[in-house]
Amino acid sequence: MSPDGNVFLQHALRVLPGLQLTTVTSTAFDAGTATQPADLYIFDRFLPPALPNAPLLLVAPPTSTVVPTGQAFSPEAPMGW
Repeated sequence: MSPDGNVFLQHALRVLPGLQLTTVTSTAFDAGTATQPADLYIFDRFLPPALPNAPLLLVAPPTSTVVPTGQAFSPEAPMGW
């Protein structure tokens, strides 16, 4: 689920063998009325008010009280290479 779709993420997932990808807009998603449960929910720049009771992958989640988010990851440059 994404506010406006993520073509790059969709293409990356579609090349995985055996994966059935179903996309839903953020405005159409409702965890309580999902007709078919998913093995994994991927939320891209969006979090619903209530999370589904299933595995989640959060991509750039917005600030939320539903899921605490930390600071952006900033790796340090390797030393001595």
